[in-house]
Amino acid sequence: MAATAKHFPGKANTPVDPHVELPVIEGRLDDMWMTDLVPFRAACEAGVAAILITHVQFKDIEPTYPSTMSKRIIGDLLRERMGYRGLVTTDCMEMKAVTLKYGPGESAVLAALAGANTLLFSHTREYQEEVYDALLSAARSGRLPIEQIDYSVERIQELKKHYPAYPKPDLGVIRSREHLEVALGAAKKSIILHKTGSLLPLKPSQRVAMIEFASHIEKEALQPGSETIFAGILRTRLPLLESTWLDPVMPISEQIDVAETIRVESEIILLATRNAHISPIQRTVAEKLINKKTALVCLRNPYDAGVLQAETILLTLGDSYPSMQAASMALIGELSSNAKLHVPLTMGPR
Repeated sequence: MAATAKHFPGKANTPVDPHVELPVIEGRLDDMWMTDLVPFRAACEAGVAAILITHVQFKDIEPTYPSTMSKRIIGDLLRERMGYRGLVTTDCMEMKAVTLKYGPGESAVLAALAGANTLLFSHTREYQEEVYDALLSAARSGRLPIEQIDYSVERIQELKKHYPAYPKPDLGVIRSREHLEVALGAAKKSIILHKTGSLLPLKPSQRVAMIEFASHIEKEALQPGSETIFAGILRTRLPLLESTWLDPVMPISEQIDVAETIRVESEIILLATRNAHISPIQRTVAEKLINKKTALVCLRNPYDAGVLQAETILLTLGDSYPSMQAASMALIGELSSNAKLHVPLTMGPR
């Protein structure tokens, strides 16, 4: 397993998910050198095997392209200024940050020209075939120089030498009980009861309303009235749970009306946010939903607890499935946490 540092050069201050559209950052490179780039500089110095490039566009460095297609980002900043010599890969090129403007073939050629050694198209066979044809055509025409192709092949071969694929590992261990226990154990240690309050533990006999700002990825599969993954986990422990979800970037009035209705009829409110500290609309809606019987669950970054106040505040530091499992255990009293937060809540992304 080759360690990969991501998402270079940082996602910084944007509520936009590149799965949905292209995030654009106006911050200066000089400021990023001592903030966003600090962990990447450390990873480069430690000889990390690979670095993954994000689709975010940083206007101060690259006025035209997302970072995945930017020679200024990959060649000038990462290779030259930071001296990184390992493998450079893209984030998935099927995200809408790329597909809304560039076709699969052209985006792949641009990324290769920018200096990416491997290109990730992780879902669609038709895209993969188009990318193959486009790269082959660019190589044959000379648009993609042979020297650049050779350099990428060297990086790939170097990685393969250090992380051989053979003998093949036992893939039967994937999602084994032991591995799932490790993942859940790590998630449990990440749960922080930031503000105790008087609402926990929740009891199966209570009428609990769960209002969740859905993840950018999950919301695409959700329909009005459908249940999120987190709500489904909680329902196994709280049979009287009523739940609804809101768009994390632009909640519509119908969603807010449903949230208000179940809020009024409940004994306890669980409000789950995702990056409200960098989404003014989400923050405003959340503030209106919070009252004295609200337990705030900050999914993703913890900085929501720096801008929202509630009777009880729980931090998960991530919204993976194990994190949501651990959060549900903490909410009903099956898990007690002594973990402390080691970053000031006022230091969220600028």
